[in-house]
Amino acid sequence: MIRREEAQLHDGLGALHMFSLIVFAIIGAYFLLVCFAALLGRIIALSAGGGRVAARWAAFVGACMVLLPVFWDILPALVAHRYYCAKDAGVQLYKEPQQWYAETKGAKIAKPKVVDRSANRIRQNWGNFEEKIFVQNIFLSVRLNRSRLVDSNTGEVLLEKKWYSIRYDFNNYKHLLIQVNYCPMPDGDLRPYDVEIEKFKRM
Repeated sequence: MIRREEAQLHDGLGALHMFSLIVFAIIGAYFLLVCFAALLGRIIALSAGGGRVAARWAAFVGACMVLLPVFWDILPALVAHRYYCAKDAGVQLYKEPQQWYAETKGAKIAKPKVVDRSANRIRQNWGNFEEKIFVQNIFLSVRLNRSRLVDSNTGEVLLEKKWYSIRYDFNNYKHLLIQVNYCPMPDGDLRPYDVEIEKFKRM
């Protein structure tokens, strides 16, 4: 039994090693293609009588002709990510824990400011309130991430945190080069969210 598990582990590591070699081979071939395109552009410029400056620009254009079809969306994604982060990323407290506690104990209940009607997935449940999470692609590979603390009885949103990331899974391998998974501070300072949740839990 142990030998069979060891054999399976060995096979899995061998497959992973082979996959890594294939990936590096593809990256290496692509790098060589970029170099070839740049060199070809330089040669064409020099053969046409261009100077060193023209040759450099021709090499740059040649490299871009190979790079752009693959990496064209990285710059727009970075710009969009920063825009959305500055626009509304962060923590929003809609109701103080003390006010929520008073209302649940029979005080006059105010009309909810924000009611959660989305199909968010429930992450945690604490009886009177629950945390819901929501993830959605909004532009290219830019992804909206949202967590809400919701009153279980009324659906009112008590607390919300929102941030934006750039998806970098296997289908978006090129974004491994930039690794943008969070909004910059102070837009992405989400620590107050956890602090406020603890206050609600102590009510």
